[in-house]
Amino acid sequence: MKLYKIKKSGIDNKGKGLYATRNIKEGTKIIDYVGKLITKKQTQDSDKYDNSKPIYLFTINKRYDLDGDFSWNTAGLINHSCDNNCDYDGKGLKIWVKAIRDIKKR
Repeated sequence: MKLYKIKKSGIDNKGKGLYATRNIKEGTKIIDYVGKLITKKQTQDSDKYDNSKPIYLFTINKRYDLDGDFSWNTAGLINHSCDNNCDYDGKGLKIWVKAIRDIKKR
C-alpha cells in the first residue's frame, strides 16, 4: 500500500495534492523526487527557471540541476508550506521526500 494518495487540494481548491493514506513516522522515505537532468547553462538561459514564479528545481552539483516540473513527478504535488511535514534528502540523482515529523492519515 502506498503511503500517499492524490486528491484535490483543500489549500486553493484548484490543484491536486498528496495526502497520507496511513500514519507515517518521522524519518520515513515517502516518495522519490524525479525529473530531467539539465545543465546550469540551461537553467540560466531559460525563462522557465525565473525565481519570481514557482519552480521545481534542485541543485545536483556544480554542473547540473534536476528539473522536477513534469506531470510524471508525483512528488511535485507535495505542499511546500512554511510549516511542512517533509523535507528533501539524498545525494546525486536520488532525491527522496522524507517525513521530518510524524504525519497523520488524512
